[in-house]
Amino acid sequence: MMIPKICIDGGPCGGKTTALAHLVEKLSQKGFYPIVVPEAATLLMNGNIWPAPWPTLEFQTAVIGTAKHLEDVMLRAAKARTKLKPVLFCDRGKASSKAYVEEGKINLQALRRNRNKGQGEEDERKQGVSQTKT
Repeated sequence: MMIPKICIDGGPCGGKTTALAHLVEKLSQKGFYPIVVPEAATLLMNGNIWPAPWPTLEFQTAVIGTAKHLEDVMLRAAKARTKLKPVLFCDRGKASSKAYVEEGKINLQALRRNRNKGQGEEDERKQGVSQTKT
């Protein structure tokens, strides 16, 4: 069974969290089981890992690695709850990091660091991943 995956993306204070809360509430009322992947950059910064003094590429690579791990864990949890009609929501997705670095560099860096640790973006697109910007 394919688990729907919806990524909410946008700038700071753009309404992502508000939109996400609304979607979770509405889908819950319709009998779905929403699972929310928290924003990786926020988790890192809440743990006192900030973009500065790290170079931007290094920080964004850490964000991608964290986001990938969180998405993988939540997806496994969703697959274990197929009778509950799970839907996976991402408060920003891995692709968000591309906005902060020069085109092409983030993919190469992330691939070097996360080699053989899972599927790439191309495989995700084949699985029906949808990314919506607010």
